[in-house]
Amino acid sequence: MPQQKIRTSQTHYSAGSDMGGNTKHGMGDGKASKLAGKRALVVEDEFFVALEVEEALQSFGCETVGPFLNLEKAMAAADREDFDLAVLDINLDRTMAYPLADELNEKKIPFVFVTGYAENDLPEKYRLEVRVQKPFAFFELRRAIEDRLSWNDPPRS
Repeated sequence: MPQQKIRTSQTHYSAGSDMGGNTKHGMGDGKASKLAGKRALVVEDEFFVALEVEEALQSFGCETVGPFLNLEKAMAAADREDFDLAVLDINLDRTMAYPLADELNEKKIPFVFVTGYAENDLPEKYRLEVRVQKPFAFFELRRAIEDRLSWNDPPRS
């Protein structure tokens, strides 16, 4: 029987983490990505950051869905598209992505936040979610997603 991981603290990845990569585009240990073949929903309102997230995900072997620049379009996409995981910016042009995070948790679809917000800036309910700090290195995003995919269930608030 597979072991279930129990979530006890917030996981945060930020530039300078010792994850085995040495460049922004570093993949870390050089092993084949566990993400190959996964479909990833991308929700990010900043054009260049969205491109960077897409590029990172594609370099991991993911197919990207989006990017979606606002909450309304992202919520509609989450209802109609099939995807295995999501990468969410929290602040979408002054609209918070928390309703989408709640929907993904209800559907048991793993996601990570990619944000400039610190843990204390988040509502308590979301502080245990995996968060990658902007600016990020590709290997940080990869590690965060792989970590999140390793859980059996989304964290419960």
